[in-house]
Amino acid sequence: MGAGGNVGVGGARFDQPDFTYSYYIERMLVSIGTNWFKPNQTVGASPIVFFRIERDGTITDPVIEKSSGLPFVDRAALRAVMASSPLPPLPSEYRGTHLGVHLRFE
Repeated sequence: MGAGGNVGVGGARFDQPDFTYSYYIERMLVSIGTNWFKPNQTVGASPIVFFRIERDGTITDPVIEKSSGLPFVDRAALRAVMASSPLPPLPSEYRGTHLGVHLRFE
């Protein structure tokens, strides 16, 4: 996905357990993964970023939920998320106003 690393498969957890749109999840992971450039020599550094996806696909409120212990890795993860905005709009069948995402970077 990005140079030197990727977004781990299965690394996403959602605040809304009824969000089961695998095609949307895959697009989200691919989009963020293409913007993820993990710094070299950071084995074991896996930050978790929380963010919201609004109905129109805009990413809001990204924060480091769990630090990797390396500030430059945490900043790279935040940059990957923000560079991916906007994502496609949330599926029309999904009734929530937004989607909360907890994403582990590996």
